[in-house]
Amino acid sequence: MPITAQEAQAMLTQEQRKLNQGRVLPPVLDRIRVLMRDETFPICNVGPWEYRAERGCLSKFIPAYDPAKDTEKAGYARSEPLAVIRREAKIINEDEFGFIEDDGHMVAQDLIGIGWGMHPQNSLVPFGVFVPAGKEPTPAEIAAAKDQLSLYYDRLIEEARDAYDKGPEARKNTITDRHLTAARIKGIDEAWTRHQHTEASVRCQMCGKFNPAGIAKCACGQILDFELFQKLQKQQEEMLEKATRPTPIKPPVR
Repeated sequence: MPITAQEAQAMLTQEQRKLNQGRVLPPVLDRIRVLMRDETFPICNVGPWEYRAERGCLSKFIPAYDPAKDTEKAGYARSEPLAVIRREAKIINEDEFGFIEDDGHMVAQDLIGIGWGMHPQNSLVPFGVFVPAGKEPTPAEIAAAKDQLSLYYDRLIEEARDAYDKGPEARKNTITDRHLTAARIKGIDEAWTRHQHTEASVRCQMCGKFNPAGIAKCACGQILDFELFQKLQKQQEEMLEKATRPTPIKPPVR
């Protein structure tokens, strides 16, 4: 039985769908291929924490920077490269796909939280993450990222100090490994960096500061544990006496 041209076209379309899911991608210009292959850039990180950044179907792992593993003395860690042109397929009709094209740098900025409708404080920039303007970051870009990270360390340290002074519950709920990492990198050696945040504490009635249990005297000078204070004072006096005791003179050997 003969079929109409319309029916033949429908059968052909159905067969195409079986062979290629019904849609094909348009060819890519050679110049675009070269740009996407050769003109790339990374997302860089000068901070000690890693991240997984996602935007739709795009996902990028941003490794942490570890100076001990930086054999090239670059001063930063880098993600896998991104192309300067970001292309994603989109449906045109039942027979073909098209491409959505974006500037690669804008996509990368969006990945780390910089873009329209995004609050800068929620981005990864304060943590030392940045997108270089070129294929490799410049010394100025690296320095600027380190400045941002240093400010973040300072905020963590102040936050931990405040939580430590507020007592055990605040310490437990606030102080994390990030705070301790910031203190270590900044060379901070204070009570909160050594204190187990869940252990018992004693509040100084003079200045209001919380001190770890087992401390004889608060930093303000107030005695917290009189018996311990007497014991330690006696030990110090004995040590001082031994240190200042005159050395006996040995009689000459005849």
